[in-house]
Amino acid sequence: MSTSPSTDRPHGPAPIAPPPRKLIFPEYRTVRLANNCRLILVEDHTQTLVSLSVVIKNGALHEPIAGLASFTAKMLKKGTATRSAQTIAAEIDFLGGTLRVGVDWDAANISLNVLSEFLDQGLDLMADVLLNPAFNADDIERMQRQSIAGLQQQEVDPAYLSSRALSHGLYAGHPYGHPAMGTQETIASIRSEDCRAWYEAAFASGRAFFVAAGDVDEQTISGMLNARFGGWNNAGTAFAAPPAPAMLNGRSVLIAPKKDAVQASVRVGLRAPLHDNPDYVPIQVCNTLFGAMFVSRLSSKIREEKGYTYGIDSYIDARRHASAIIIGSNFGNAVTTPAMHDLFAELERIRREAISAEELDLTRNYLLGSFALRFETPQQIVGLISILELYDLPVDYYQNFFERIVALDADELLEVQGRWFDEENLVIGVCGDEAQVRGALADFGESRVIDINKVDV
Repeated sequence: MSTSPSTDRPHGPAPIAPPPRKLIFPEYRTVRLANNCRLILVEDHTQTLVSLSVVIKNGALHEPIAGLASFTAKMLKKGTATRSAQTIAAEIDFLGGTLRVGVDWDAANISLNVLSEFLDQGLDLMADVLLNPAFNADDIERMQRQSIAGLQQQEVDPAYLSSRALSHGLYAGHPYGHPAMGTQETIASIRSEDCRAWYEAAFASGRAFFVAAGDVDEQTISGMLNARFGGWNNAGTAFAAPPAPAMLNGRSVLIAPKKDAVQASVRVGLRAPLHDNPDYVPIQVCNTLFGAMFVSRLSSKIREEKGYTYGIDSYIDARRHASAIIIGSNFGNAVTTPAMHDLFAELERIRREAISAEELDLTRNYLLGSFALRFETPQQIVGLISILELYDLPVDYYQNFFERIVALDADELLEVQGRWFDEENLVIGVCGDEAQVRGALADFGESRVIDINKVDV
C-alpha cells in the first residue's frame, strides 16, 4: 500500500550545515631517532590504522638525467637483496596494506599504510625496500620497457602535450621545465649505476624525516624505527637551490602539434605566490572562485552559459622554488577563439573587479568545509604534516590558514587579484592541429612550435 508524501512541511532545499569557523589541528610531538632523523607523531587510537611516511628532501628538480628520480623510486619496489618484486607485492597484499614509493619535484616519499596489528611486519618490508634496493640489470631493462610504453601512450595524449608545452614556456631555462617522467631517449639511457648513484646521493637519512599517525604510541614506534633505521646514517647531497625562474614578459603561445586534431587542448599559466608568501592564502580564495570549484566563474561562463567545453578549471601548482596558476580545458576548433576571448575576459575581470559579498561567502564556505575534511584519516594527517616539514612552514600554519580565510575581505582580495591575475604576462601551451591553433590563437600572442622532448636539467 502506497502513501502520499505529507503536504504539511515547507518545500525547498534541505538546510545546509554551516562550515566550521575554527580549525583544531591534531596535536603532534617530535622525537629524535637514533640516526638523528626527526619523527613527527600524531597518536590517534580511534581507528586501528597506522600511516607512516619517510620523506626525503630531494626530488626531480636536481636529477642529472630527465626521469631518473622517478625511475629510481619505482625501482625500489622492483627487488631488494632478499625479495623480488613479486614477493614485495605479495607480502604487502597479505597484510592488507599499501606500500608506495614516489617522487615529485621537491621530494621523494615512501609511505606505509597498514592495520596497527601488522605494523611490525609492514615496517620490515618498508625498511628492506628503502635500505636494500638491488637495481638488478634485468629489472631495470623491464622497467625501461614499461616506462617507455607509458611515455608512448602519454605522447599521443593532448592534455599531456599541452602541459609539456606550458612547462617549456613557464620554466624556460629552469630545471622545473624539464620532463620529470623523462623522455623515451633519456629513460632508455638509464643504467644500474645511474640508479645507484642517484639513490646514494638523494635517498639519505641526512635529508629525511619520518611522519606517523594513527594507532601507535611514541615508545612503540620509536623502538620499531630505531631497530630498523638506526644504522641508516648518511648525509647524502644537499643540492644548491636553483635561481628563481625568469619573470614572464608578455604573452607567448607554445604549440605541441597534433596533425588533424579536431580540438585544441589548452593550458594557460601565470606566476603565483609560494607557500610562505602572505598572498598564498588569499590567492587560494581568489582561484577557487575563478576556476577551482564547480560553480566557478570559468565554469559558469565557458561551460554552462556558452557550452564551449565539457569542463574547465584552474589550480595552483605550488613548488618550493616557483608556483603557478594553471588553467586547463579543451575546445573544439570552431570555438577555440571565442572561448579564449571569454577566458581572457574573466582574467581581466578577476584582476580588476572586487569580488561580491555573495561570491565571497560562497567561496569561503566551500573552502572552509572542504578544508576541514582533509583531517579525517591518519593518511591525510601524515600528508599535511609532511607539507609543513618539507616547506619549512610554522607549526600553526594550518590554523592560521583557516583563520585567514575566515577574516579575508573583498578589499584585501582585490589587491591580491591585481598582483597575480595578470592577463598580459602569461604562457599558453596548446596541443592541436598547427594551422588551426595558430589561427585560433593569433589574438593572444606570438606562437611557435616546440619539441616536447627537449631536455634541460
